[in-house]
Amino acid sequence: MDENIRKFLLDLKALTETRKEMQEKGLLTPFQLQHKLSMEEHMKNEIQNCMRRAQVKIDEKKKEEEKMIGQITYRLERKIREMDKLKEEEEYRQQVEERYEARMKKEREAMEMQSLAENWSKEESGHKEKGAISEKKETTSSKNKKNGKKNKKGKSEESGSSGSEEVNELNIEELSL
Repeated sequence: MDENIRKFLLDLKALTETRKEMQEKGLLTPFQLQHKLSMEEHMKNEIQNCMRRAQVKIDEKKKEEEKMIGQITYRLERKIREMDKLKEEEEYRQQVEERYEARMKKEREAMEMQSLAENWSKEESGHKEKGAISEKKETTSSKNKKNGKKNKKGKSEESGSSGSEEVNELNIEELSL
């Protein structure tokens, strides 16, 4: 309670007690009694006015507090919305990164598989080439043997040059493969 209100209440109580004592003893004239009663009424009105002003101040303070609470609540809600938005953006970014990593992993696996397939096909073709080269060597050696027989008959210069030409052709074919 406000200090002024307490003071007025104490004064009113003292005034009322004094009036009652004087009225009981018959010391008051009707005019004095009327004056004392009007003073009591005036003090009661003053107390009520003080109480109203105090209540108005309390209400204003309450409104200010509610306004501040509303502003703080709005700011907090806005911050929460911003945080939620940032969280959603972060989750979306993580999803994009995961999809990107998955796609890159698939591409790497596909490239590895393609590389393995190419290596395997090179190995297979290498085995086939070796088989073809060995067959060509056999064919060349059999031709050389035939040419050797011809050389023995006296055509050594011609067959020697044709044999080296065949070997050169084989080397060129091997390099091109």
